[in-house]
Amino acid sequence: MLMNPGGPPSPAAVMAFLGKSYAKFIDKPGKQHYEWTGVDPRGIGNTLPRAHCAPGDSMTYAARNYVLGKLGPIRADKTTLIHMLAEERTHVKRREDTEKSLGEVFPFVGTASTARDLVAVIDKIAESRGWKPPAEPKGPVGSPEKGPGMPRLNYMGFSYGTLLGSYFASMFPGRVGRLRLDGVMDIKHQSTGVHISGLVDLDKILVKFFKGCHTAGAEKCSLARKADDSYKDTEARFWDMIKKLENEPQATWAPRLKQWVTMTVEDLMIYVWARAYGAYTDGPWLADVLDHVIKGNFTRSTFMHQFRQLKNSCGTSPWPVLALDGMTAISAADAYELGNVTISWLQEQVRYGEQVSKISSQAPITLRNAAWPYRDRMGFRGPFTTPRFSQELTPGVPAAPILFLSNRLDPVTPLASARKIQAMHPESKLIIQEIEGHCAFKATKSSPCVNKLVQEYFDSGKVPDLNQITFSSLYKTMTLS
Repeated sequence: MLMNPGGPPSPAAVMAFLGKSYAKFIDKPGKQHYEWTGVDPRGIGNTLPRAHCAPGDSMTYAARNYVLGKLGPIRADKTTLIHMLAEERTHVKRREDTEKSLGEVFPFVGTASTARDLVAVIDKIAESRGWKPPAEPKGPVGSPEKGPGMPRLNYMGFSYGTLLGSYFASMFPGRVGRLRLDGVMDIKHQSTGVHISGLVDLDKILVKFFKGCHTAGAEKCSLARKADDSYKDTEARFWDMIKKLENEPQATWAPRLKQWVTMTVEDLMIYVWARAYGAYTDGPWLADVLDHVIKGNFTRSTFMHQFRQLKNSCGTSPWPVLALDGMTAISAADAYELGNVTISWLQEQVRYGEQVSKISSQAPITLRNAAWPYRDRMGFRGPFTTPRFSQELTPGVPAAPILFLSNRLDPVTPLASARKIQAMHPESKLIIQEIEGHCAFKATKSSPCVNKLVQEYFDSGKVPDLNQITFSSLYKTMTLS
């Protein structure tokens, strides 16, 4: 079982160490057992060279984040965008020293290149077990795609890992064994470099949070008040606090940093967005923090500030397995539809992002992609689809349909993306879990009905025949479409 946890730059090799904890959600009890392997994408984690513009120089990254932080949240005003774009382009220039010392990296870190690496990995694993590769000459994609007895990929991907899975299935359908893709990214977002509409569910999750808090009452949700008539009272207190913070950023003591920091609206919104990833489990925690903030105590919301301080930033990076430019390197490498952009175009994207969500924006990703000059020299442009599967292991076609999963509301990979990508793959199925948060598995980890379907899929390759099934679970409801 190969796996990718998302990001990027989340390292898959580290995730593989958790394979034993994942096994109970994948293996069919007493019948099936998978060995877990994490393959880091190019430039990420334990792959070398890493996607760093300034490898080993933590101060450079801290200073860059500090400067961008002082510019404030990305806005549509021309001056701010000009300075932000210039800072990103300056950062990219640092890669020249990287290439001199480590070799050329960035034109070869795209998702299509990593999909080819997965072919090489499963072939090597098969060779270690006695499989003999075909005698045909190998091209840039490794072993031939078609042919009897070719090794097949069993794979579990989350978030960006679903994009990697989609690329793999479309490029090498005859190498597909079982693919579970959870928290589905829209391929079009990646190819255009514009991920803004990925946040269409984010504000809806916050509203659900306010409604749940009001329903629970002040005894169980610290953000609620006994005098509230509806959830809108709770919601109004939150936005009143946001408006006040926007006008008056607060000097706040950060215990983790042991220093004073300036708390801004952007800092708090990043914290709210982060908690939306685990909305199903993190609700009480978020309510407690926001209650303290509304009362004027910002100390508990300073976590995100650790990435914007210069103190103790000299020396090597505190994140040895992360490639600090990995997300931009991969996102930009795949953005073959993104050409030269103008400031006015970036202003339009920022304004669109403000319409999509009041909490956060993916416009910074678009800006970084625009500043990044490298595209994958071995990129894949489609078609993104797969032929109908055959359990007879027919060469050139998948051994099983793809199994997609999504929460009803996801803060960064919305259900709409999952439906769109699923429609590209005949006979695939989409499990919709009726909760909020990023990725169905990450949101609960133990929904019995989801586990049962996934275990059956990895054991037999079968998905339910009906177009829609509704389940009652320990938590909430789940539908399959």
